[in-house]
Amino acid sequence: MDYKYIEVLNPQTGKMVQVICIHYEQFLQDCKRCVIPEYYGFRCNPKNGLREKVVEKITEALYMEMFYPDLFCIRLNRKQCICNSQIDYTFELMDSAFFEKDPIRQGKLSEEYAMPAMLARWSLLFPISA
Repeated sequence: MDYKYIEVLNPQTGKMVQVICIHYEQFLQDCKRCVIPEYYGFRCNPKNGLREKVVEKITEALYMEMFYPDLFCIRLNRKQCICNSQIDYTFELMDSAFFEKDPIRQGKLSEEYAMPAMLARWSLLFPISA
């Protein structure tokens, strides 16, 4: 399983909103490989900042009338990076209605990931290749 479900509280309804993060294991491996071990438990570790950023983005999205896919980054500063470089982990947030109508994004995911992404209300895709 290379995805993770993250639940976020919807402040309007008081109910939990489910977000699926596709390729989550790849993201964790990248973090483990790039973050200096002394910083694993700190907020500067992108793994630790992901949930906070997802909550922020979902809260913004819930107040919009129409939501279009949104790219956002979580930064690993060069001070905490093993290779002394700044790394931006880029994610794309989209709702399931958009994902269902987009054959290009569906084609990038195997069926193993496409079905859970359609069932969740929101999908978070990593990595984003330009």
